[in-house]
Amino acid sequence: MSPILQQIEQSIRALSVEEQLWLLERIAHELRQKTQFAALPIAGFDMETQLAEMANDPAIQAELAAIKQEFAFTEMDPKRFPSQPAGQLSEAKMQEVEGTVRYCLGL
Repeated sequence: MSPILQQIEQSIRALSVEEQLWLLERIAHELRQKTQFAALPIAGFDMETQLAEMANDPAIQAELAAIKQEFAFTEMDPKRFPSQPAGQLSEAKMQEVEGTVRYCLGL
């Protein structure tokens, strides 16, 4: 085993069991993601490039702005429309949402 791997192993052992489980799940998620993208049968398809292009597309930005404006009222009256503002979800919930979106998109 290389010295770097030994150092990583020692660092992992210093983590709590919960942290080790989180790290293991995160690594497994990343590996699944890499192997899914690597197995795409579409020649020349680069998901990261596609997402970057979509994020910079003015039409998509306009649509996202319209959606944000359409749902802005839900943040105005927290008693009537209880929800967490964007970015306030827990890491676990964000991972669950990400997994669901990827599943729905077939990624």
